[in-house]
Amino acid sequence: MYRLVSLIALVMAITMAAALAADDRLTGYKPVDLSSWAPRTASSAMELVEPLYRAHPRRLEGRPGLQITLRKDADSKLVIDIEMTGFLDDSVGGAQFRAIVVRAGGGWKLQALGQRHICYRGLNAGQPTTQPCP
Repeated sequence: MYRLVSLIALVMAITMAAALAADDRLTGYKPVDLSSWAPRTASSAMELVEPLYRAHPRRLEGRPGLQITLRKDADSKLVIDIEMTGFLDDSVGGAQFRAIVVRAGGGWKLQALGQRHICYRGLNAGQPTTQPCP
């Protein structure tokens, strides 16, 4: 019985530590796996997120839009919000990304990245969502 209680306590401690470690600035975003993300470190914070918007727009059709907002939080992390709109798709109208960037040595490191879609149709058309667009 003692072993079971100890195991449950350990699992709860690990779960709570993971929840505390998760960045609440990404609430409402689907986490992006950074294991194969390149670059993870760079001399410029914007260089870390440039692969997200490099190819937008692909064509001059439609109404392409790109908005980038950068702010420094109280804990000296940069929060970079990227919104791309006007996708040439009948379902997905755009995408939003939020990157958390921290100082690393003489440069910057991408600590976390979240993503959500903007759908053209459905109950929440035009609103960001982590669910697939209909």
